[in-house]
Amino acid sequence: MIKLKTKHGEFDIKPLSFKERRHLHRLEIDAANIDGEKMDFGKYVEMIDWVISKTIPNSEAVLADFDDNQIDDIGAEIYTHLKNTNKKKNKKSE
Repeated sequence: MIKLKTKHGEFDIKPLSFKERRHLHRLEIDAANIDGEKMDFGKYVEMIDWVISKTIPNSEAVLADFDDNQIDDIGAEIYTHLKNTNKKKNKKSE
């Protein structure tokens, strides 16, 4: 586990397994509109909720005092961290 600092506080984050990273990739594709012009916001929120549930142990209790917009912010920051971590792994393998 790592500690991730966000604008709403610090959270213990569990890394994703290979299988979970691949599932996240499919969720990203589903959230992106086929023509690439805009994101399906409903599917984006589903993706962020999935990220939160997989990375923050006991996420419902941990995030209970935050409003929905703050929870989305936290999830987006975790998502960005996960994607940046994945890019670093890819650079090491090149």
